[in-house]
Order: sequence, then C-alpha cells, then structure tokens
Amino acid sequence: MNRYDKADIQQIRRLSEAFYASQDFAHDASHAEYVVRCARMIARTEESNAFLVEAGAWLHQFHDHLDKLNALLDESTLPRNTQRELFHIVSVCRPRKIQHAETIEAKIVYDADALAVIGSYGLVRELLCNAVVRGIPWEENVTKTQEVQKLFMDTLQTDTARELAKSSNEICGLFWEEYRRWDNFAA
Repeated sequence: MNRYDKADIQQIRRLSEAFYASQDFAHDASHAEYVVRCARMIARTEESNAFLVEAGAWLHQFHDHLDKLNALLDESTLPRNTQRELFHIVSVCRPRKIQHAETIEAKIVYDADALAVIGSYGLVRELLCNAVVRGIPWEENVTKTQEVQKLFMDTLQTDTARELAKSSNEICGLFWEEYRRWDNFAA
C-alpha cells in the first residue's frame, strides 16, 4: 500500500467509527477488524488491489445500510471511481448477492466476512448473536446457525478461503454430530 492509501484507510476507519459503535457486539468495530485481518490474509494469495480489499473490509458491514455507505463515501476524499468500486464491494457482500461480484476484491471481502461465520469461531459467534441479539429460541437457533454456516461455506468465492475454512468446518461438523448425539440421548 502506498503512503496515501494508509491515510485513506485511516479516514475510512474514522468515518465509520460512529456506525460501528451503533452495531451489536457481533457486528461492531472488533468484527470489522477481524474481517480486515482475514481479508489481508486471503489477499496475500489472490491477485488483488490491497487498498480496495482493506477499505472494502472496513466498510463491509454497511451492506444493509447502503445509504449510509454512500454518505460516508461522499464525505471521504476518495476519487469517484474508487468510491464506486468500494460501493460495489460492499453491496454484494451478502450470500444472496455475491454471485453478482464483478471483482476479485469483492469476492475476497465476502470470503473474509464469511470466515467470521464458518467454523468453531463462527459457530460460537452465530449462536450468541442469535440468542442475545436476535432473541431466537434455542432449537431454532441451533438450526439457523447450522443453516447459515452451510450457506456461507457453500458460497465461498476463493480457493484460499475454502482452504482456510476446511479444517475448522470439519471440526464443526464433528461438534454438531456430538451435539445431536447428546441432545437425542437426553430425549
């Protein structure tokens, strides 16, 4: 990344602080930081624009708030073409929209966010979010967590992310088998 890119990243972080402060514990600034770290890791092996990957990762959680994203990008000093690229990255960062990704950067950011749902880390995060934030009853929570993990695993876009998720996803499969065994045992 060039020097000016680092300043632009800092600007994006600063402009998005209020948004992340208003999010629940599973989608706050620490989640954004996790997605940024995952995106950087994926980008090391995928030929991509490092600035767009990192900036897109910082902004990814705006996927359900595209009006707020537009306002943030308008407030930034980024060139219009960069703003459009970032808008595209964020706007397709959903399992049902990722098939419309036109760039590797969009795919990397999606995969980085997906890694926060897949595997043991994602299992715990999703169960807690469903229970605490969404108030979903336990059995429905378990079903929804398994469904969302499968959805994200099935929609990973890069070989790098699929490889990163593979062993953790297998461990989750074993966990769910054991969970069902004990859940049925008690019935």
